Amino acid sequence: MKPLLHITALLSVSFTLAQSGLYNSGNFTVHNNAQIGLHTDFINDANFDQTNGLVGFYGNRPIIVSGSIPPTLWDTEILMNSNVFLQNALLVRNNVNFIDGDFLTPTNISAVNLNFMDTGFFTGESDASKVTGFAAITNQDVFSFPVGDSAQLRPLILNSQGNTPLAVCAYFFEDPSNPESILQGFDTEQKVRDIGTVSDREFWIIQSDVLAQVTISWNTRSDLATIPNATPESIIVVGWSKASNQWVIIGNSAISGDLAQGFITSQTFVPSDYAAITFGTIPLPTDT
Repeated sequence: MKPLLHITALLSVSFTLAQSGLYNSGNFTVHNNAQIGLHTDFINDANFDQTNGLVGFYGNRPIIVSGSIPPTLWDTEILMNSNVFLQNALLVRNNVNFIDGDFLTPTNISAVNLNFMDTGFFTGESDASKVTGFAAITNQDVFSFPVGDSAQLRPLILNSQGNTPLAVCAYFFEDPSNPESILQGFDTEQKVRDIGTVSDREFWIIQSDVLAQVTISWNTRSDLATIPNATPESIIVVGWSKASNQWVIIGNSAISGDLAQGFITSQTFVPSDYAAITFGTIPLPTDT
């Protein structure tokens, strides 16, 4: 194994280390299974299309990735007591190794994301290490997005009916009616009659133009047991329709679990037709 090179000082003429971080203004490339460890901010304003090797994020202070051009990495990992803040998209062709710390993105700019390219994948995801904000895939059809909030990993599995040129996903542990992280709200009382209750605890954003099914899960924090007369059989996948500006039923193809924890798989739909998805229940007979 190659020794890990830790970037903390001026290294070559291709890039410079300003006081604010590592600034790439040339053709900086990592070759031959080299390993580089970043302990400082990374500002990328030139081509950085890494074809091999590892560029990892380490240390005790937050690291910001910014610049005018998204860097492309082969392998990356995060082992930090803090987080990596993405102000620019970060593209990964091979493995993202989640060890400790989150990749954070703006919650109102889906174009800034951690993007798993054609053959990109990840390992080690957990409550302590994941994507808080937007993750994306390019040219993949089945993928489990390692998204969550600051406290928990809350993945969404996308199973597309064909190759997906681009899909983006984020999770929010917030009331859809009045979210703090995004500008748009999705009133849980604004729904079709076939829905009894829409969860006010959490929601996902998933955007893709290709027909797909999604699988999402709930746990005790989802608080589905507090919905009046809720049963596992009454839980359904609902989405905020962009066309009608209300919650509508997407429908289920599989469900398993009890009110404390479980998972549900939707019917096939076009994710980009919906601004958000979450759990709903079918109405009580008295509601109808």
